[in-house]
Amino acid sequence: MIRNLARLLKHNEKGFTLIELIIVVAILGVLAAIAVPRFTSKTDEAKRAAAQAEVRTMQNILEIYYAETDVYPKTENDAWDLLEDNGVGGGRNDKPLDPWEREYQYDTTQHVFYSKGPDENNSDDDIYPN
Repeated sequence: MIRNLARLLKHNEKGFTLIELIIVVAILGVLAAIAVPRFTSKTDEAKRAAAQAEVRTMQNILEIYYAETDVYPKTENDAWDLLEDNGVGGGRNDKPLDPWEREYQYDTTQHVFYSKGPDENNSDDDIYPN
């Protein structure tokens, strides 16, 4: 009996069994299933915060212009040219893009810049300056 035990101890095999590998892969899968949704929600939050900051910057430029001239830009193109003159975007042919790679919008009736948010529709998730 002792000889059998000694022989088993001397016979040292290296490597992992298939069961051990399957268990490790399963654990990694569970961890990934937990981590990925948290990471993507943080990414969306960061994009929304960036869009909010950019919209506020554009709106501040617009309000400074209004304070100096007592009028808002008459057309959307005039608003984009105003931003270009102040170092934002590239004018009518190169409007600034939001974090979702879509052009920011300008409402000529309310005189406000905004982003349509993660979806491309006018909806509740549009981002306006506060």
